[in-house]
Amino acid sequence: MRVCGKRQQKYYMQCIKHTSCATQYIITILETIDGSLHTLLMHPYSSRPLVAFLFVSVLLFPFLAYAGDEMEPVAWFEPRPGIGKRATWTPGQDIVIVGANLKGRYSVQDGYPSDREVCLVSEANANDVQCMNPKDSLIKEWSQHLLIVAIPEDIVPRGTVKLRFYTKKQECKNITGTDTIGMSCGKVLKWGDDVLIGSYELVPSVTTIIDRETGGDFKGNLLPGKEYEVRGHWFGGGRGKVRVNGRQLFASEIIVWLPDAVAIRPSFWGKFVEVHNGVGWSVPVPAYVEKPLWQRIRLHTQVKRSGSRRLRRAYDASLLRVAPLLGPRSGRE
Repeated sequence: MRVCGKRQQKYYMQCIKHTSCATQYIITILETIDGSLHTLLMHPYSSRPLVAFLFVSVLLFPFLAYAGDEMEPVAWFEPRPGIGKRATWTPGQDIVIVGANLKGRYSVQDGYPSDREVCLVSEANANDVQCMNPKDSLIKEWSQHLLIVAIPEDIVPRGTVKLRFYTKKQECKNITGTDTIGMSCGKVLKWGDDVLIGSYELVPSVTTIIDRETGGDFKGNLLPGKEYEVRGHWFGGGRGKVRVNGRQLFASEIIVWLPDAVAIRPSFWGKFVEVHNGVGWSVPVPAYVEKPLWQRIRLHTQVKRSGSRRLRRAYDASLLRVAPLLGPRSGRE
């Protein structure tokens, strides 16, 4: 390796032969800066320093613009769960992830990753994975610092959230032939290592109970031998548990289990329904919610003052239709 040591008129520094392109690039920048300072000191009213400054800015732009993007992605849930706790959400909320380089690590040679996904991975079964790319309808926003995901109805109740990026990786393989023995190396597109965001767990929520025979909202207590559909959120893909009035149903009394609906055929009377998805029990929901007392009093007063026999008969019939059917185990309420 030979070093050019003599100082020339145009340059103050000389490069070392066989250096990398990046080193030569930096040396050129340093030489330009040094020459600009010298010109500014010798000729303070010259326009050359300004031209040199603009030239240096153009040279430094790729480094300054993407310097932060060359770091590995870092992300977390917002709001952050407490230490040792999992993130949790309620129906209607979104998964909000903040951090840096959420679009992936930038490379001067290859740019940003060609593809990226956010994945929901079950803790019980690592093969149960649900991934979404930026074009998925559940992705509301995906920038370098913010990712907002609508929670899918079929989400696993307990799992982890990860990011992954489709990038170029250097791979080598041995080449053997009749007259050839060696190694071939090149870049191939592959999914990189997962970036773990955090873990979560979701408690189910019951919203309504449907009479499967009529298809309408149920009014009254659950009757033995009849089929009902319990609808809600985050029941999970696997079969869980159902309680009616605190009494757990047998497996034979659960007909269908879906992530957002469960069909049951209880063998006893009841009113309150709960669902367990493997994480926890939902809040007990009554099969029929009676109107508040003040609403019933006002409706009764309006009917009495109207003096209409037809309206009175309709009102009495409605009371009979929605009156709770008390079972032998329920007691009087």
